[in-house]
Amino acid sequence: ASGVKTPLGGIFTGGLVILCLAFLMPYCAFIPKATLSAVIMTAVIFSVEYAVVKPLWGSKKLDLVPGVVSFLVGLFYELDKGIFAGVGVHVLIVLYGIARPKVTVEVKQFEN
Repeated sequence: ASGVKTPLGGIFTGGLVILCLAFLMPYCAFIPKATLSAVIMTAVIFSVEYAVVKPLWGSKKLDLVPGVVSFLVGLFYELDKGIFAGVGVHVLIVLYGIARPKVTVEVKQFEN
């Protein structure tokens, strides 16, 4: 969004964020948590790609399960537990597919 075309821009931005946090963190202690969470929510809301969900829903609904589990557990419990739950569900789905491969057996008889 800033128009930077080299990786140095990311390093500069990261350094600027760390510098701001170092000097402005004591002042953030007086801001209510609800206000800080609203700022984070407005910053993150644009990173959700709704255009990806619709094709996934049309093709393979099982791929949406880890995302929905992560969202619900993160919403009703804690964010780190939501991430772990989503990763766990995804691992279980992958392992289930690996443990039960689709095997076809063909029997051919030859004339002698």
